[in-house]
Amino acid sequence: MLRNNPIHSHFHLHRLKEMTAIYLTHSLRATAITFVIILIPIYLMNIGYSMREVFMVFIAESIVWLIFLFPAAYLMPKLGANFNMALSTLSISGFLISLALLPSNGLFIIGYVIFMAIASLYWFAFRLNFIAITKGKEAGNKIGLSNALWFASQGIAPAVGGIVAQIYGIEWTYAIAIVLVFFAAVPLWGKPDVVQWPKMDLSKLNVRKIMPDLIANAGSTVDDSVGALVWPLLVFIIIPNYAGVGILSALVVISAILISLWVGWRESKKGEAHYLKQGSWILSITNFLRFLTQTVSQVAGINLLSGVGQALYTTPMYSRYYKNAASETTLEYVFAMQIVSGIAWAVYPLLLLCLTFVLPDKEVLIFGALLAIPATWSIRFMRTGNIT
Repeated sequence: MLRNNPIHSHFHLHRLKEMTAIYLTHSLRATAITFVIILIPIYLMNIGYSMREVFMVFIAESIVWLIFLFPAAYLMPKLGANFNMALSTLSISGFLISLALLPSNGLFIIGYVIFMAIASLYWFAFRLNFIAITKGKEAGNKIGLSNALWFASQGIAPAVGGIVAQIYGIEWTYAIAIVLVFFAAVPLWGKPDVVQWPKMDLSKLNVRKIMPDLIANAGSTVDDSVGALVWPLLVFIIIPNYAGVGILSALVVISAILISLWVGWRESKKGEAHYLKQGSWILSITNFLRFLTQTVSQVAGINLLSGVGQALYTTPMYSRYYKNAASETTLEYVFAMQIVSGIAWAVYPLLLLCLTFVLPDKEVLIFGALLAIPATWSIRFMRTGNIT
């Protein structure tokens, strides 16, 4: 039961239609953003940014995201989660246009940072919508399907995006992604929410109780940062073209889709703790092996291993995320988890930025992979009731 006591709930049929709309928006948005996301740090360096400046851009984006989270949380009861999901999805076009115009005017980096921060607010609204529809119960199968769709997008989009960027120029990659963004916003635009959230009251939040969840979420965010920032740059050193990075990044999907569906089905029998442990182990090993990578075949192997680790932990982690959120003060719980994600997304590149003053670029990236090992290990801290 949702502890925030939403003012009204709609009928079961409405929830089913809402889930279908969310799946559609989620998949199209994932395709659009993964079309370009792994290419962004490479693109910035190709147009003259130093690695230090790339890290500074990611830090700035995270800080603005953290600032925007506060008004987003307080406006959620008025605007609704559907509106926020649609608006943040549309904002992707803003940061893509800013990136395309960046070589002609460096000030467009401000637009990129602001629009990227707004786009990141999507996850706040998405989590609330998912919790409202599933009511935090039996979410495993739905999360498994959601993750499988996400991984499928990750598999298709980077390869196609990299090939298009290599042959026609990265501006065409941005153009295709912008079209996808508008289609992604359509399913939820103007749709009434399943629930209406009350005004946020942070005094209801028991931070000490949910601290293990916050730590696990921070670890998961650092793993995302490795995939979006450190790993693409490391791969680009080995394969210095957009198409190569995109195709090799697409290999994650081969192992991830079926495992996500399988874990979603099995977690109710085996328990979330089992798969959280397995996933954190594999991701920790993956991040250790990343710093040893020297060849194309090794990159491919690391991507396959990463896909296995992500598929094993994401379904049980978010299953517990939604169940725990439903048993706490839901809006405040999700807000706290988002704040921790924003902090982790800022602190990780800040550490890398500090390393650039004492180490060459490649060594900074290698240390970045090693720094992620304790972060991915901490994913197992997510409260499941029987994890040790």
